Amino acid sequence: MTAGRTEWNGLSLPGTSFFTLFYGAAKRETVKSKLLVIISIVLAVSVAAPAFAGGKKKKASPAPKYHATVISNVTGNTITVTQDKVTRAFTITRFSEIIVNGQKATMVDLKPGMTVNVTIGVDPSQASRVVATGLPGGGKKK
Repeated sequence: MTAGRTEWNGLSLPGTSFFTLFYGAAKRETVKSKLLVIISIVLAVSVAAPAFAGGKKKKASPAPKYHATVISNVTGNTITVTQDKVTRAFTITRFSEIIVNGQKATMVDLKPGMTVNVTIGVDPSQASRVVATGLPGGGKKK
């Protein structure tokens, strides 16, 4: 053994002692274990945080109810339709296309209670196309 050198199992380490060699390794192990504990805590908090963040669950809002547009009145060359308690009247012109149950039809074939889809033209009071389905009385023919 020479001055300023430590020899251990034939290994010569300049400027270190036997105690420093093992103390440094123990210190590294302590740092590693503390780092492992910190990472474990951070991971546990990040996983558990969403479970406590919400508090009370929000109630799901009900789906909006669909109200079909229905013919409420047919008079002369005007049909009146109702949807969600709103009533509108449309004038049927000679250029208006009328379809009832998938077939070309006329104004006479439109009956109150039928489900209807009205397409307006340039003039919002005139119907350019009326598509009606169903029969009054739940679809039963009289």
